[in-house]
Amino acid sequence: MIDRYRGVLRLIDWGLADFYVTDKIYPVTVASRFYKPPELLLAYHKYDFALDMWSFGCVAAALIFKREPFFNGLDNLDQLKKIVSVLGNDCLKQYVLKYQLKPTAQYLMEGIIQRRQWREFLSPTQTSLVNDITLDLIDKLLVFDHKFRLTADEALRHPFFSMKTEKMG
Repeated sequence: MIDRYRGVLRLIDWGLADFYVTDKIYPVTVASRFYKPPELLLAYHKYDFALDMWSFGCVAAALIFKREPFFNGLDNLDQLKKIVSVLGNDCLKQYVLKYQLKPTAQYLMEGIIQRRQWREFLSPTQTSLVNDITLDLIDKLLVFDHKFRLTADEALRHPFFSMKTEKMG
């Protein structure tokens, strides 16, 4: 929903809504592929609200980097590969060990895949328009381990949402 007068955009999707219960086993066949967090792609069934924060991070990254969708996998395995190609495989290895998961693609665990810097995704014309605060928000939303992602409350208190902007249009 867009309120052009006030400059407000609201995103919502109740398609797979459920009541959250701590430690409940949830199906991992939820969420649209491009917005699926690592925990779903690695079949971690005790996910929580952090799933939504990952999805928000994907939408924000797509808008900021003008790359829709930001992680453009052909299937779930390729989606995980796209995530690892950005975040590196060190975080994948740590996540799999911490939560005792079975990696769906052993080759992603092998060798070293370096984490990329967010500025690499900016075109030359975008570089001067995107500041470090914006990239910090993306960095804190697109975190492999769901326990370390910003919560909705923390995200709203992030400096990004208190920045002064020039009125457009």
